[in-house]
Amino acid sequence: MFIDTNVVSCAKKGCLDVAIQGAHISSVSAAELLLIYGDKRTAANYYVPLLYRWHEFGLGTRQGHPFSKTATDQIVFSFGSEYESSVEFGSLAIAKLVNERNAELLRRSIAFLDRPIQKFIRQDFGVLIANEIQCVPLYPQTIEIG
Repeated sequence: MFIDTNVVSCAKKGCLDVAIQGAHISSVSAAELLLIYGDKRTAANYYVPLLYRWHEFGLGTRQGHPFSKTATDQIVFSFGSEYESSVEFGSLAIAKLVNERNAELLRRSIAFLDRPIQKFIRQDFGVLIANEIQCVPLYPQTIEIG
């Protein structure tokens, strides 16, 4: 079963009649659920680094500073001259974060955000973990087909 953010939100609130245990979610839906998307088409609220062993390389947020957008993967949506380009940040990194249940990396990625927002993000991540949700990344080939 493939689910989206609305289904996860309903599961979190307990208003869902169907079990979502072991379901799949796209990295786009996971990014929306975890409040990664910002107001700009070329930036995010925060970035999840892609490096496999990020902690061994000393990567981490300094107090009040996010990870850099260069620490994560990017897919550019180019629509020609008709529309402004858009960038999808961290599709592979988000999928890896969810699939590996890496709460510590999430904690470090959001450490600079206001505490109530951090709590909300951690709760939604907890729903994904508790229900053993698998995350499927977005690939450039998918965009080309779309």
